[in-house]
Amino acid sequence: MEMEEHVHQDDPKVGPVDVITNPPGTGYFFIGNGHILGAVQVCTTDALTTIGLLLMSPDRFGQKRHALSMDPQNGLRATQVEVIIGPYRFRPDPKTVESRWDRLDGAPVAQVIWSSLTFTLCEIFYCPDRTAPRLIRKLHFISLSEEDQTLQIETGLLQTSLAETVHLRARQSVDLYLAYDLIHEQETWTVQLTMVDSAPVDSSATAFWASLTAASFDSSPLDHLMQTASICLQNVISSKGLVDASIWQYNLEWVRDHSMMVFGLLMSGNYPLARTLLTRLLTDFVSEDGDTVDSGRRRSYQDIELDQNGVLLMAVKAYVDYTGDLDLARTFWDKIEKTADFPLQRVFQHKESGLLHNQREFWERHKAFGIREGMELAYQLYVSMGLASAADLARRLDKNKQREKWLAESERIKQAMLNDAKYRLIAHGHFIKRRQMNGEVQSEIQLHPSVTLSAGMPLAEAPPHFLNPDSSISLPIAWEFIDPKGELARNSLFQTERLWNQRWSIGGYGRYHVSSEIDSPGPWPFASLFIARAYFEHGQDDKVWRVLNWLNTLTGAASGSWFEFYGPRPWVPPCPQVGITPWTWAEILLFFVHHLLGVRPEENQVRLRPRLLSNTERMSAALTLQGCRIQLDVQRAPADEPPSCRVDGKQVPYQLDQGVIVTLKNYSSRAIQIHQ
Repeated sequence: MEMEEHVHQDDPKVGPVDVITNPPGTGYFFIGNGHILGAVQVCTTDALTTIGLLLMSPDRFGQKRHALSMDPQNGLRATQVEVIIGPYRFRPDPKTVESRWDRLDGAPVAQVIWSSLTFTLCEIFYCPDRTAPRLIRKLHFISLSEEDQTLQIETGLLQTSLAETVHLRARQSVDLYLAYDLIHEQETWTVQLTMVDSAPVDSSATAFWASLTAASFDSSPLDHLMQTASICLQNVISSKGLVDASIWQYNLEWVRDHSMMVFGLLMSGNYPLARTLLTRLLTDFVSEDGDTVDSGRRRSYQDIELDQNGVLLMAVKAYVDYTGDLDLARTFWDKIEKTADFPLQRVFQHKESGLLHNQREFWERHKAFGIREGMELAYQLYVSMGLASAADLARRLDKNKQREKWLAESERIKQAMLNDAKYRLIAHGHFIKRRQMNGEVQSEIQLHPSVTLSAGMPLAEAPPHFLNPDSSISLPIAWEFIDPKGELARNSLFQTERLWNQRWSIGGYGRYHVSSEIDSPGPWPFASLFIARAYFEHGQDDKVWRVLNWLNTLTGAASGSWFEFYGPRPWVPPCPQVGITPWTWAEILLFFVHHLLGVRPEENQVRLRPRLLSNTERMSAALTLQGCRIQLDVQRAPADEPPSCRVDGKQVPYQLDQGVIVTLKNYSSRAIQIHQ
């Protein structure tokens, strides 16, 4: 039984305190351009350096302690700016430091502000262009004094110190610019710190950020979630398409996680990077046999995560729909065909039902954790949806034989999943996670006697350890695989409510029933977003708001750096430190663009099916689909007026549940106004 991947060696008790990822009051602003990756650490307690700067190569993953600016003895202390005036030395006070995202010539910048009695210092972090491995730190000093001041600024990087003296006139301001350049020589990465005269944002960076999806939701909390998710996702992915599935935590890659990031990139409008990431997945992460890589490795048939094949196929189709670029599917058709056919092998097919089976579940528990051979809901869902996506691509490429086969297999799996009298993934009127080969629901698991987990992990405690409910049962609702407003959806979402505030009181949904948790108990943001997306389609806006408001209260929310889960992590090692998971950003972007704005691109057209969330009156978006710039404006209609829609100023038929279909072919721009 494979257990090595569940054992980690990074011990936060060893080394400087700055190697700890998630102490109280700590968030990270990720700054990057695909060639350099920085994280501005802002700690509002005394746990870590108040304003520290982590610098990394986006092409090389590592633990937080391996950041190029992390000193083995002093952590990030040298990277903090200190100001000396006469005999007095000033450092940022963690209790009063402020931080937020802002814009400089259209490019997002992280802004961290702190003050003394005689000056305010606004530190602004950004990448000035899209091609150089350079990060800029602008120090904007504002005088609060009626007298001139002479300031000595000290900062550094590892063992290198940098000092500069500036004259700050009374009630005036002055700027200094620090440049951090990533140097790659003889297989070694280092960072060079210098003072530069100025560092304007290049027009290419301004143009890049202007090209992305822009949206406003008549709500500061909603705007914040959308904007931070879009900024952070662009910044952490290498220009080569590399990205850690949980930054500083796993140092590994998954087809599932990265396919979801492709969805996020599409929703945010970064189509070139989405293509780069998909190209890398299809080239390097799908074998010649059609199986897919997870956590950086291939698996035995029993342990393959079959949903990955489906999610990847869905991501390829979504890319083609958003961009109109069918050439990607044409170029990688051999891999697409193998990805689609792989789960259809006899070794995975349950003889009686035709459902797919193995011994590893969606959250990667396996035989050692008590998972028995059986049929997992998420594997049926994503393979069925993925085959339908592959069939649509086959139709466009005139591959009719494959189209017919995949459509038939997609429908067969769906019907067995929903309707098989003995083996369907439904019991007592709601979705269940898993059935065993004999048709019995696997409702509990038990740790294998040969496996020892750290004390305090729920699965290490006395039984019972329940498998149901699991947040993944909300996914067929979120993706509208079933009627999201029907009885099955309602009953299933009622089950997921048991996942809210299980062994904690801070809010949020656990990924599954806490009694079977192999890790630390606590809520998971991206699992909570599964459920929020499902609740939106079901029409329960109060539950949607509960998740979104909860996200905005969490540590890291100001910067958008949500941790994988929230809760104590006392067993480090063998558990890893908690990292920041890009999948969360993808789920947020999916919620806003796919669900709230209702953007559903199709061949040569887009179906727009927006719905205003309760307590909002309007929303707007500008995005590019298949080369056509769309301006969408949605406003709540008066109670006595029916829904209506105008396309380029002309009234067109409109129904709330169906939306409106807008032709894109031969148009460079389209303007849509909807009253609902």
